[in-house]
Amino acid sequence: MAILLLPFTFIYRIIIFFWDIYWRNKKPVALPARVISVGSITIGGAGKTSIAGYFAQNLLSRGKNAVVVARGYRRQESRPVILTADSYRSWEACGDEPAALIKSVPGLAIYIDSDKTAAAEKASRDGREIIIIDDGFQHRKLARDIDIVCLDGMNPFGNGFLIPSGRLREPKKSLSRADIVIVIDGPSDVSGCEMNIPQGIPVFRGKKIVVSVVSLGGDRISLKESKVLAFCGLGNPESFRRSLLETGCDIVELLAFRDHHRYNPSDLKRLIGRYRENDAQHIVTTLKDAVKLEKIWPQSQPLYYLEIKIELEREEEFFRLVNV
Repeated sequence: MAILLLPFTFIYRIIIFFWDIYWRNKKPVALPARVISVGSITIGGAGKTSIAGYFAQNLLSRGKNAVVVARGYRRQESRPVILTADSYRSWEACGDEPAALIKSVPGLAIYIDSDKTAAAEKASRDGREIIIIDDGFQHRKLARDIDIVCLDGMNPFGNGFLIPSGRLREPKKSLSRADIVIVIDGPSDVSGCEMNIPQGIPVFRGKKIVVSVVSLGGDRISLKESKVLAFCGLGNPESFRRSLLETGCDIVELLAFRDHHRYNPSDLKRLIGRYRENDAQHIVTTLKDAVKLEKIWPQSQPLYYLEIKIELEREEEFFRLVNV
């Protein structure tokens, strides 16, 4: 399939070439706030939203006036939204990733708009001092003080092809625009790994840690030695599999849907059917998927999700570099 899509990849490569030239010569919109971009050069599964949440949570705990700006991919409403825990009603209004962030980061506000620059400008006018742009590496219209790029340490560039033949949004050399690279769940010595990260760019290692396994109703359980039917709608299902295995469970089957999948009654029937056919003990998914199932999942069948946090090595050094 990757080979068959190569003509389209070639066209995309030409578009990217001229897109890069355009933004190298275009003056970006500058704001009085400090703008931190957290992004990636691949589609799906690099951990950028998790890092944006980790970053925001750390700053808020230090008393910083920080917010997140997000696009709210595949949300049903088009109007700009300022999302808080008090204003949250359902994921349809804000998108699945902002919904997951607002549930996992206490006190967070998220400015959501298809135009991230407009959202950041609004946040700045509201007096926000630190603005974190979720998935901002390709959003070059907005000037930023720091560009953080996240890589999946187990599969940083996919098959090495640009989309649609591969997972790369930009050529690997685009990493030269990054100020900091964070490798998620990679080898213990990321400085020595062969990831084509340009010399001089600081590299940090982050790890996803499973904090607990939570039901939609808030109950917590252990999955150790349990038979689990798992499912997710992620760009990188293997990342979810790795996290699940940390709990000590036995994954009898992992059903992978497309990234940002919108679940329907047929999906639920299939999932519960596979759960019973596999004689599993629990059904487990991600928080990103769980927020989309809160209102439609049958109460008679408990659904659990992984509560995950990020641990970053050399954390103090990282925050000194970011200068916040």
